[in-house]
Amino acid sequence: MGAVSLVPTASSSYVLLGMDGFEYGQAGEYVLGYYLHPEFQQRSIMRDAVLALLAWAVADQGVEKVRVDVAVENAGSRRLVESLEGFEKDEGEQELVWPESKGGGKKAIWSWRWKSS
Repeated sequence: MGAVSLVPTASSSYVLLGMDGFEYGQAGEYVLGYYLHPEFQQRSIMRDAVLALLAWAVADQGVEKVRVDVAVENAGSRRLVESLEGFEKDEGEQELVWPESKGGGKKAIWSWRWKSS
């Protein structure tokens, strides 16, 4: 049906490259990822799953910084992250180097970040 994950930046399966060619990420940051089969989309399922994961990660694991990256063309994922309180969109666009195991190549993405208070 779908999945939601939160992994330390250093453990993520892809690398973000800034327009200057340098790797992009912050120490202690976690990367939020999610996928939901199209048959189940637009029912608030993923929003609820993301909120539950974030609540657990902050309360039980001490997570303080989260980043979510969305392909520019993925309107549904953009709507989801924009509905989450506390996430602020980074300026500009980054380039995601997609893992070879998933077809390789690069994608234009936008990133949002959240920091605990």
